[in-house]
Amino acid sequence: MAKSAGKSLSIYAPSGRLVGLLHARGVPVTKTYSGFGEVPSDAQIHDITVHFVDRYMAGQLDYFGVVYMAFNSPGHQQAQTMTIMPLTDLIDHLTTRARAIWPWDLVFEDFLMAPSPEEIIASLAIMIMHTTIKACFLEAALSEHVARMLAMRNATKNAEDMIRDLTAEYNRARQTNITSELLDIISGIGVLR
Repeated sequence: MAKSAGKSLSIYAPSGRLVGLLHARGVPVTKTYSGFGEVPSDAQIHDITVHFVDRYMAGQLDYFGVVYMAFNSPGHQQAQTMTIMPLTDLIDHLTTRARAIWPWDLVFEDFLMAPSPEEIIASLAIMIMHTTIKACFLEAALSEHVARMLAMRNATKNAEDMIRDLTAEYNRARQTNITSELLDIISGIGVLR
């Protein structure tokens, strides 16, 4: 899709199975992050955020999105892309199209601000992006844990069903064997008389 739009795609990924899968499919990975736990530390997320904000502000980046496993319900997790930049798209997604109501007849320029509006917006952008990226990692970790929990629950249920079926089969075979032995004993008594 990026090639058809005349854009280049850069993929940044945590080290692990994903990188191997991408290499196997011939998809180049621009940078591999190592040393991440299940959820990266705040310092690691801050480094990622600042790196992409700097690239965006320098005009080297048109779009930044995070692909992660979204948790919808215990039985439904789905891969999803969250648009992080442009920041207006992220804010639009986070506020679900809510609209702020401005109660005064003043415009933004009528206020004296210290620090400058640009500095405030840059700081807010980093905070919003940091929180959103961390939320993506947390949601992906939650999805993985829930999927494992459901797999273990299903395996336990299947094992219990198998034990129940094998026990019933064993009891039928045992009862058949006892009945057969009783018939042999009764037949033997009838022959002796």
